Amino acid sequence: MITFHYQVLRYQPDKEGEEFMNLGVVVFAPGTGEVRFKYLDSVKRLSAFFPAGNNVYIKGLVRSLAENLSADDKQRAHKGLRELTASLLPSVDSALYFSESRSGLDTDLETALDALYDRMVTRYEQAQDQGI
Repeated sequence: MITFHYQVLRYQPDKEGEEFMNLGVVVFAPGTGEVRFKYLDSVKRLSAFFPAGNNVYIKGLVRSLAENLSADDKQRAHKGLRELTASLLPSVDSALYFSESRSGLDTDLETALDALYDRMVTRYEQAQDQGI
């Protein structure tokens, strides 16, 4: 079993309205410094949820985050998840932000990532696609 930390990437275009959509999940194993990130690769759901948003631009930002998170950075093993995500997406008044960091325990990081992604990001996607 491994201990891991995770954060959810969220999109909230209107802070006052407080509506947000989970776009992805990042997991981090402090023991090894391993980082994994899984995210929505399509703007279809995002466009349905926030039709007035610049969703192609948001998709590009998320892909850029994914590239930066997958970069081979030896210093990553010495940082916590919050420090890592803050260095990639500073906490400014942005529509994209990472949730607070939480911890978990699983057999491996990939299994943890898949379970969190299904629960936090795509849980209701199938029902939406069926027109329910």
